[in-house]
Amino acid sequence: MLRILIITILLSACAAKPRPQAVSLEELRGITVDANSCKNLDNSVTWLENQQRLKGIANTAPELLNEHDREYQARIRIAVWALRIGCANPDRYRG
Repeated sequence: MLRILIITILLSACAAKPRPQAVSLEELRGITVDANSCKNLDNSVTWLENQQRLKGIANTAPELLNEHDREYQARIRIAVWALRIGCANPDRYRG
């Protein structure tokens, strides 16, 4: 009986754990890429790509998305490529 109680408590604790949520489109619009972004290039790219996964649009063709999700996906892809290209070119973000 005690085992059943412990298993029930553990299962309910796991179910109650909140799932991470993707950032909103408004928050995504506020993200900028500059020379400081290159300091954490890998973490930044991973975080951006994870936002697509959390949103459920990571491997979806843009033409299959609604306008909101299409912009969301486009902003992430633009930011990722701006990081990859910009950080590989040291003069890209020189002001």
